[in-house]
Amino acid sequence: MGGFMKNINHLKLGDLVNFQTGPFGTQFSASEYTKEGIPVINVKDIGFGNILTANIEHVSEQTRDRLSQHILKEEDIVFGRKGSIDRHAFITNKETGWVQGSDCIRARAKTNIDMLFLSQYLESKHVKKQLMNSAVGSTMASLNTDILKDIVVFLPDISEQHKISRVLKTLDDKILLNNQINDNLGKQIETLYSYWFNQFNFPNENGAPYSDSNGFTKWNSHIKRQIPKSWEVKNIRDITNLTWGQCPQGEHIFPNNMTADNLFDYCSGAGDMNGGLLVDCQGKTDDSKRFAYPNDILISIAGKIGNMCLVDHKISLGRAALAFTAKDQEIIPYIYMTLKSLNKKIVTVSTGSIQKVISDTNVDDFNFPYSEEIVKKFCLCANPLFHKIIKLEQEKKELIRLRNWLLPMLMNGQAIIED
Repeated sequence: MGGFMKNINHLKLGDLVNFQTGPFGTQFSASEYTKEGIPVINVKDIGFGNILTANIEHVSEQTRDRLSQHILKEEDIVFGRKGSIDRHAFITNKETGWVQGSDCIRARAKTNIDMLFLSQYLESKHVKKQLMNSAVGSTMASLNTDILKDIVVFLPDISEQHKISRVLKTLDDKILLNNQINDNLGKQIETLYSYWFNQFNFPNENGAPYSDSNGFTKWNSHIKRQIPKSWEVKNIRDITNLTWGQCPQGEHIFPNNMTADNLFDYCSGAGDMNGGLLVDCQGKTDDSKRFAYPNDILISIAGKIGNMCLVDHKISLGRAALAFTAKDQEIIPYIYMTLKSLNKKIVTVSTGSIQKVISDTNVDDFNFPYSEEIVKKFCLCANPLFHKIIKLEQEKKELIRLRNWLLPMLMNGQAIIED
């Protein structure tokens, strides 16, 4: 890599792609969603260049065929119209034939352009800044096709586009591989946790599944369910210490690319807890009130309640985040999975007429069946998997940092890729 790129054209996004808004009004109703069928990409399913499939909805083939102008093709780009407007999804061969949702805008090439390059370009900071500055709406930022058409694109010739997209795709593929490995490891931990602590099929003294072997149970009126006879019920405070966040003054919050000895990464809430297992702070502060430390578990407790992540370095903790510090560091995977299993209750017990929040009183309801012996055995199995996930997440964060450093240099022509 070296030198400077020549022949960069300055164009508008509207010169390069055609736009199609999602079906709205009488075209499509939420009642047409089905449990299985053709996936529909809505704004909640849009990541940073990728698609989040965990909670994706579906429609029948008949509905898909009726919405033919909204069927997605390979290399389309899908934007959300509201909320997280700095995100978009690049459609691969896997998603060809899926449908764009009502709250989305689709972009499709109308000229000779590498659409993967364009997708990568749209992730650059100056594009995101332009989107945020141009978005409309006082309560929730919104996009429309007029805003998207005006995005300025620095476009090198097609051969240079291909070179750049290949280099960045190498990093993206490694990030994706780490995500896939971690998804698999996470599912193994979840399956074991469910089997032992929800179904109570932990190994009995003979190594057989306890519940399936007619192990003795007793009724517990506190959590209103049968639990193994020798188990007890604990509250999350029994196995963790809690730290409630506190917000710094607005003038003391800075972008996460600022560097200074007195700055700490700042977790403001749910928005910093949706990039994987590890916290992904989007800001920094020099006015820290409360801190979270490595191996603390965070939960968002205001706004979007129930997002979770793990802390891997000392950070400043905002008011919309609550940190749980394990009293026994060897059982962190168990605590994490227990809080995850309590997620529905955490959301349900939140209070507030204008904005739902979790308070200290609500934590009184974070109760669960517990056996120290079985928890220790579980963590002997889960800890190696959990540590592997953390290692791959840290590697992923470094790859993302490298990608984010490389992206503007390549896109702005400050560096070129030599043949």
